[in-house]
Order: sequence, then C-alpha cells, then structure tokens
Amino acid sequence: MDKIAQNIERLEGMVEKLAKRKKTRVRTLEGKYDKAFERQAAFKGNGIYTIANLFSTDTRELKLMFVLQQEGIDPNKEDKQDVNEDE
Repeated sequence: MDKIAQNIERLEGMVEKLAKRKKTRVRTLEGKYDKAFERQAAFKGNGIYTIANLFSTDTRELKLMFVLQQEGIDPNKEDKQDVNEDE
C-alpha cells in the first residue's frame, strides 16, 4: 500500500471515530462540508490540490483533511487523541 492510501485509511479512521463520537453518519459529517469544499478547493498545478492551507495530490485525502480541520482536529497529527476526546 502506498503512502497516500495509508494516509487516507488513517484519515478515514479519524473521521469514523469523530462521527461515532458525534453520533452521526460519516457521510453526514462529510456532506456538511461538501459545498465549501467544492467552492474552495483549487488545483495548483503539477497534480497538487489545495484548500485552507492543506495540500494533497489526492482529492479524497484532501477532503478528509478538510473535514477534520473544520471540526477542529489537526489532520496532520499522528496522535488521534483529539478525535477520542469528549466535547
């Protein structure tokens, strides 16, 4: 498995834990930011996409990072403690 696929898997796990904690579906949580993502995400060239100071060559990875960032979680943090904390 390549690095991007591993990171997507890690980010999906973080979003799943967050959705579980918020007692909502993953799709509902992601859907909450669909319009903002579509409006703000931009192609920078050389296969790089960006939104809100996040960069990726994969739009799925970028979307997951954006959802976590909008929910107040640092998507680049290896420690998943933020996702597990109660509000």
